[in-house]
Amino acid sequence: MFKTVRHWWRGEGGKTTARLFVFELFVVVAGVLIAQALAGYVQTQSELARMESERSRIRYELASTHSGIRSWAAAVPCLDSRMTEVMTGTAIGTSALHRPRFPTPSLTAPTTEILDLIARRYGVEEKDRLNWIAENTANASRVIASIISRWGRLIVIDPQYGSVTSTDYSEARLAAADIKAELRAMEVLSTDSNAVLAKMKIVPRNQNEPAYGPAKTCAAIWKSGRLDPPLATR
Repeated sequence: MFKTVRHWWRGEGGKTTARLFVFELFVVVAGVLIAQALAGYVQTQSELARMESERSRIRYELASTHSGIRSWAAAVPCLDSRMTEVMTGTAIGTSALHRPRFPTPSLTAPTTEILDLIARRYGVEEKDRLNWIAENTANASRVIASIISRWGRLIVIDPQYGSVTSTDYSEARLAAADIKAELRAMEVLSTDSNAVLAKMKIVPRNQNEPAYGPAKTCAAIWKSGRLDPPLATR
């Protein structure tokens, strides 16, 4: 039997069979490798397309965030001055205590997967900047919420709600002091965020839509009730 197999292998039939086997094996392996490479390419392209869509969404949101940040940077000194007036007893009355509308920067933070793809396509620096802005935006939202909450306590010295006592003044002074501390935090966050967004070439939305924008004067804020008053009162 061994001699028979050896004779077959040395003959044309064995060589032909071997060649066919090797050829078919090559075709199968090559087909599998090509299919895997194609599947990997398609998946990569799909992931990159999703990343580009997310990046466009992020930059759109950041344009609005940049607008809000600029308005806050311009308004912090005015708000701080009003709190000084509250603490010294200068600003007492409904009109003086009225809180303007606060723009709250917001950003739906990208996932780690998206950030990694952004780093792969646009560099690690952009990923780091996005992380920085996402953290600053979250911190700014908390600071603004704290200012709004404490501002509400100033109602105790509003004469339209009855006689104002020394205890009311004390409570209002403490609230104003807390607000001043939060305003300082907002000043730092605004300065940092504005610098990073400028490096990312994020154009503030109100730069293209000038109906609203940062206040030029404190009077414009108190008259309009906004940190980003309409063009007519800016």
